[in-house]
Amino acid sequence: MFIRPLDELAEDLDHTAHENSSFEVPVIDIKSLDLNDQQRHKEVIDEVRRASGTWGFFRLVNHGIPSTVMNEIIKGIIRFHEQDTEAKKQLYSSDPRIGCMFLTNFDLYVSKYANWRDSLTCNLLSPDPLNPKELPDTCR
Repeated sequence: MFIRPLDELAEDLDHTAHENSSFEVPVIDIKSLDLNDQQRHKEVIDEVRRASGTWGFFRLVNHGIPSTVMNEIIKGIIRFHEQDTEAKKQLYSSDPRIGCMFLTNFDLYVSKYANWRDSLTCNLLSPDPLNPKELPDTCR
């Protein structure tokens, strides 16, 4: 289930190389966002909707979160993934209702081949806010 035929793999790699030559992550700038400016508010919502629907992700800039905080978040994720497997296993789940979980192969039952991806997912906002104590120690 992890081995793909070489012709299919080569076709995907050619496609990816071609697409990466002009690849640009959508950037959404919220510096000028004023909730009282309904037109700009609608434009930002449309930008988020378009980027999410087309790309599945986007880069948000001028959000006001200090770069020191962003850097610490990245360091925490690195610390989490560098732990021994036994430590990470404590958070292993595929239940989307869990606030913080470690998972792999999230598309295992829908993809033709297994794509191994280790991911730490933290549902911070909905439906219930995550209790900070549920975060791995390495990420707090």
